[in-house]
Amino acid sequence: MKNLWWMIQFRLQMWLENWVKTAGILALPLVSILIYLPFYNTESSESQITISMVEDSSSHYQPLLADLLDDSVDLNMITEEDKQNASSSDNAMAIITLPADFDDQVASKNFSDLQIVTTQGSEITDQVKATVDGAISELLQYQSLEDTQLTESSLADLKKETTPDVEYRFGKNQRLVVQMSTNIVGVFLLMVLYQSSGFGPRQISEERRNKVFQRLMSTPLGRGSYFGGTLIVGSLFMILEIVIMMVALYGVFGINPGVTPLQFAYPLTIFGFIAIAWSMATTVLAPSEQVATGINVALFTVTSQMSGSLIPLEVMPDFVQKLAMVTPQYYALELLRAFQEGITRQAFLINTAALAAFLLLFVSIAFYAFSNQRRIGEFD
Repeated sequence: MKNLWWMIQFRLQMWLENWVKTAGILALPLVSILIYLPFYNTESSESQITISMVEDSSSHYQPLLADLLDDSVDLNMITEEDKQNASSSDNAMAIITLPADFDDQVASKNFSDLQIVTTQGSEITDQVKATVDGAISELLQYQSLEDTQLTESSLADLKKETTPDVEYRFGKNQRLVVQMSTNIVGVFLLMVLYQSSGFGPRQISEERRNKVFQRLMSTPLGRGSYFGGTLIVGSLFMILEIVIMMVALYGVFGINPGVTPLQFAYPLTIFGFIAIAWSMATTVLAPSEQVATGINVALFTVTSQMSGSLIPLEVMPDFVQKLAMVTPQYYALELLRAFQEGITRQAFLINTAALAAFLLLFVSIAFYAFSNQRRIGEFD
């Protein structure tokens, strides 16, 4: 245990001494957020607002409300089916659904349960709400004049009325949230794989090449403590990277992927450990650092493409969808989707067990190869 603690301190010192490089490694996955950030449109001016409204042919007042809204925003009428199938290709920043008794609410001037579904930030939501409030106020003016002779005095009296209180029910376009956050996580997983060698394997390669490893092995340190200390410190910094990712996603950019921070971090953390062990296994087995890098880039790219990390599995051939199940990325994304759609015990256990199996596999391969003194001595 004393040797292991010494190795952990040794690795920590290396990371802290190269703080610029460390900061770059930890911040790199933020690119996965920035790539998709424009699609969330968290800030926009009122003139740019695009709204969709679900059609209700039975409503007498909806056409008038739609005309009034169209004067202020870009309004599109959609069906209930269109709403259910809404995707990231839709231009609407918000979807409005009127309650079934909207005409009765107009007659009573008591409004409730108007649903606004959006993935936008609070600024856009407030603008949509204010626009709908204004349109309803105008609608009430017209409704009050339906059976009344229009005069300048009656119109002036109506304009003095305050905007009625409207109770809204806000929601999220869950399909869009799931798709966008899955895309972000998919790119993040690829970046984690590409940079995984920086979380320990690269240090091992350099120390084997410059004979530092051989000198350390001549001390009481031992291969187990060397391997364990390197893996533990790399895993700690991987956890820190995921924490930074969550702070940026939830706090800085205000993107809610539809799960709690703990649910979001769970599959990413396990996959981060897998990435380090995977890269370490390849590094130890390869005859040189160049060969290890080439193998890793090829494996990381191919498995990411066929796992659904970069391209949705739904558009891929059936045999590719089946091949995706041999990649750890597939199970990390499936676990995230399960959390988003409502986790079941079976889905949680299956995906967690699959990720644990990949982790155990790569750690076992790396440790077995690392324990082979003959292989270690043949590097470079």
